Amino acid sequence: MTQATKTPTASSFMNTQAKTIAPDLPLREIVQYLREHELSNVPVVDTQAGGKPLFLGFITEADCLHYLANEIFYGSPAPRYIAEMIMQRHPICVGPDVDLFELVSIFESHRLRHLPVLDGEKHLLGIVSRRDILHALHDYYENFLQKAESERHPIDLRKLLNLRFFWQT
Repeated sequence: MTQATKTPTASSFMNTQAKTIAPDLPLREIVQYLREHELSNVPVVDTQAGGKPLFLGFITEADCLHYLANEIFYGSPAPRYIAEMIMQRHPICVGPDVDLFELVSIFESHRLRHLPVLDGEKHLLGIVSRRDILHALHDYYENFLQKAESERHPIDLRKLLNLRFFWQT
């Protein structure tokens, strides 16, 4: 039996170029930003804290729907909503070393579409999407099938040796 393929981790397929917003961005501009960039979510980060963006929260389309509908139906709140007010402050997040199968389990258990990937100091490293996981799982599966097929039909060394001697005579 051959050695098992190393299971990929979040760091190997996460989107490291995730779009982010500041905590003081108004709801109206958040929705415009999501539409303009064709996003369904956006991390809220503090970039004032130094080089790496410090993760503060997460806003999804569902969050925007809720607050936008409430603002329209019930009237404008005073002060108006900003990212810091509507963001999920403690969303489910993962580290870069979480493996593919753990990610699948988290996504299935919580019916998520995206997860922020953070380092130990709460700096945003990237975003993992359901689609990223599907692609990584499919690649892993293809490799698994290829290995299983080669193990099922190992090379017959007798034929290989006979072929070698056949050509030399």
